Amino acid sequence: MRISESKIPVIAESILKQIEARVKNTNSNQLSDEDLLALHSIFGVTLQRSLEILEKHPKFIIYTNPKGRTLIEVQGDNGRCYRVFPKINFCPCLAFKNLVIERKTESAVFCALPEGLKLTVEEGKCVQASAYIPADNFTEYHVRDDVDVIFKISLAVLAECLNIFGSGEEASLKMYYKCEGSPLLLVLQPQSFRNVMTDCEIWSQTPDSMLELRSPEETDVAKLVVRAGALLAVLGDVERSADVLELRLQPEPPHFTIVTYGMQDRSCIEVPECSDTLQSFSCERELTLKYQLHHLRLCMKALAISNKVVLRCSSTGLLLLQLKLERDDNKHMFSEFYIVPLLDD
Repeated sequence: MRISESKIPVIAESILKQIEARVKNTNSNQLSDEDLLALHSIFGVTLQRSLEILEKHPKFIIYTNPKGRTLIEVQGDNGRCYRVFPKINFCPCLAFKNLVIERKTESAVFCALPEGLKLTVEEGKCVQASAYIPADNFTEYHVRDDVDVIFKISLAVLAECLNIFGSGEEASLKMYYKCEGSPLLLVLQPQSFRNVMTDCEIWSQTPDSMLELRSPEETDVAKLVVRAGALLAVLGDVERSADVLELRLQPEPPHFTIVTYGMQDRSCIEVPECSDTLQSFSCERELTLKYQLHHLRLCMKALAISNKVVLRCSSTGLLLLQLKLERDDNKHMFSEFYIVPLLDD
């Protein structure tokens, strides 16, 4: 399957008509595995979300006026009723806003090095996140060392392609990239289906220059090694109303303090150096730095699958979180987040 925005509606319409005809001919109200697989190849994880909503709220209303205009009313997970027009690619729900409207412009920069693959994304020039997959994590890994292999692709399209068989389905993946301007080719084969394979082409672009958040002259004035689960628990327990997180670091007790500020509340967590949360702690001088809590929450998914986190604070207040994920086969993957501090009032 070639990913092309202009062809997807035509293919989807054809598949739906084929399924409708088969259901009518067989007098069956059940979709076969082949039907679901064909639908999922077009709609991706959106199909799974839609089926979950229909299972929870199987009743929906179809309105048709005398001129043949149709309006569908369906109840969402939050109990609110949404009205949508068939064949119009828009829904007033929050999921459509987050997953379609706001994610259309998100992109990721791929950089293939002989040592491994690096994927980098940015948010508002305030956060820069990178994932590193060393070459030994791949069964086969070949990169030319005489050219720079770097390109930009849509992050939303990449996620949809990687989940084309469903988030719970394990699949083998092959990636090919020829040269500048050519598409990234993904070949996926699910493990639970024999003789099933799909290939996706994601059109690439020449990347803009990446933001250099840290200069070579900057030095670390504080370094902490923290258990990933403990940091995740702290971020998860913070009130949703809080919007600012303050880190207080000092050589003397209490060595590490986390303070959050909201519209009407303030919370404080002190973490002594002897705590099980801190595996290592070093601090040259007293520091008080503030960050947008939203920016720190962006790393929560990565924290959930990581084993260890290294926090580094530079002399300018730039926060670096380095996360390590250890696989069952003792191979490692890494991710890092650069977060810019808030300016003093």
